[in-house]
Amino acid sequence: MRRRLAAAVLLAAGLGASAAPAGAAAADLPDATVKARQHVFGLANVAADGSLPRGKVLLSWITVSTFAAALDGHVVLLDGYVHKVEDRPNYVPTTAREVEALRPEAVFIGHGHFDHAKYAGRIAARTGAVVVGTPEHCAGARAEAGAAADRVRCAATVPEGAPVGARAHRIDVLGDGVEVSALKHVHSAAEAPDGEQHESVLGHGPLPDLPSLLLHPPGPSVLPGLDPSGDEGGTMLYRFRIGAFSLVWHDSSGPLRERGAKVVEALKAMPPTDVQVGAVLGFGELTNGVRDPVDYLVALRPKVFVPNHHDFITEYGTGRAFEPAVKAELAKRGPSSTEFRWLADPRDYLKTERLTFDLASDRWLDASDAPRLQLTRRCAGGRLRVELRGDVDAVRDVRFTLGRRQVARDTAAPFRQTIARPALSRSASRRLRAVVDLREGRGERTVPARSRPRC
Repeated sequence: MRRRLAAAVLLAAGLGASAAPAGAAAADLPDATVKARQHVFGLANVAADGSLPRGKVLLSWITVSTFAAALDGHVVLLDGYVHKVEDRPNYVPTTAREVEALRPEAVFIGHGHFDHAKYAGRIAARTGAVVVGTPEHCAGARAEAGAAADRVRCAATVPEGAPVGARAHRIDVLGDGVEVSALKHVHSAAEAPDGEQHESVLGHGPLPDLPSLLLHPPGPSVLPGLDPSGDEGGTMLYRFRIGAFSLVWHDSSGPLRERGAKVVEALKAMPPTDVQVGAVLGFGELTNGVRDPVDYLVALRPKVFVPNHHDFITEYGTGRAFEPAVKAELAKRGPSSTEFRWLADPRDYLKTERLTFDLASDRWLDASDAPRLQLTRRCAGGRLRVELRGDVDAVRDVRFTLGRRQVARDTAAPFRQTIARPALSRSASRRLRAVVDLREGRGERTVPARSRPRC
């Protein structure tokens, strides 16, 4: 009988700088942080001391591609921006000051444009959070922090100027339990039409939601800062793995067909993705509709898809047009079992109900991701010889058990032990099993034998 994969992961040191978690112990959190976390993640999800639950992943959409995330208790930010730049809750029901008060351990930067990284430097300098991104992102965060630049700590994903397709296999910023990797991909861009008649939102968008307009009149325009070049600093896609659960987040979806062949190969080669949080708005919409975001969807094949960036420019409800367009484009590519959990602004800002994922759920178990293992046994001279065979390269440690009693252990291949008669006599159980600790964060698995032979 296969046991549920354990959530704990031993995270190895990775490419680039590493840093210990910056968040203060829960008992040390100020009242402002407790209140901010209760507002952003929901009162029911935050303990009285401000800690977030273990065994779950919670995502709270702040705006555009910025999410506050609780990853098995670790509070982080994915991007660092609050749309409309207002100093009080309004259309966006939070502020940069409240996001800062969350005291995240890290701020993961997808790319450096203002609508993604505007507050990253300030948050890092004032809270001690680690900025995770390219060296160019780090330089931008330090510039944004101004006089406090020397207080901005960084963990580099790839070297400065690294080519598209460069990868960071391990980024050690959250300690044991959360495995983080990254891939340099492509920012959105308008390539020449490819002639395939892709689905588009141009000319099909709904009118702005009148009640939202009346309740929250438009503030300063973001259009003067809309620039596809400049301070991008490279565009990164992040993958988080906790036990059997995997989350992929990216804040832009670029023209992979023209500029990212290596990225497509890397995405398809990734282990199965459970939840993908991906950008659906981009410059490619102007010429090839929603082709590019759907190319990411097809390559990753997630169980659940969550959109982002569709409230930027297309706001006040006009971003609703992306949902039918993306679904129709995906349908053209063939059968898909992906579940969509669409978000609409401003209704779904700071709502975690549909973006809460139980790490213990059997839904995240994937047979194709599990190594094939077999436990063999035979008697020899009154002793029991046991051996674990199959994909043993995926195995870190094996404990051989009779019932609840451990009778042997092996920490290196070949995983083979001889159990003497005295050890056998101490257990009347005939249930012989190998409890296997898998490498690369794949948790623990139990491999049974048919039965214990009589030796």
